[in-house]
Amino acid sequence: MTLTNSKERLTNKTSSCVIQPTILEYNGSIFEYSAYKPTMRFLRDFDSIFPQLSSRQKAQLLVVPVIQKCEHDMVGLSKEVNDERDIKLELFISWGRRVVDRIKSVGMWADMMDPASGFPIFSHPGSSPYPDVQGTVMLDSRFDVQNVG
Repeated sequence: MTLTNSKERLTNKTSSCVIQPTILEYNGSIFEYSAYKPTMRFLRDFDSIFPQLSSRQKAQLLVVPVIQKCEHDMVGLSKEVNDERDIKLELFISWGRRVVDRIKSVGMWADMMDPASGFPIFSHPGSSPYPDVQGTVMLDSRFDVQNVG
């Protein structure tokens, strides 16, 4: 999920955490989110993901990685894993829409990425999907994740 904040500038050379990791429960599912002011290198990739963003919007951009607790290893192929994956996706989309709607209601730009495709849900998609696993690791090195699909 991404949003903009007018008080941030593009002057930093490392991603800075502006909202520390926070745990919340939504409809019985545990989420963790945080917010980061991305580096210039990170932002360069956004040109092909969100080509419609203005320079001002990019200068104000915050990136919000969202992690959801799962009971199963999501790389599995069993019925239980598929069912949990579907439920977690629906919960993420439901929660994310509420967050995006709230941010937009105060006059800020916001969007969220479809975890299945990597493309924006609300904006016109660019030529590249957002690499959520790589993006999360670039923003917060405490995660040891692997992209298996």
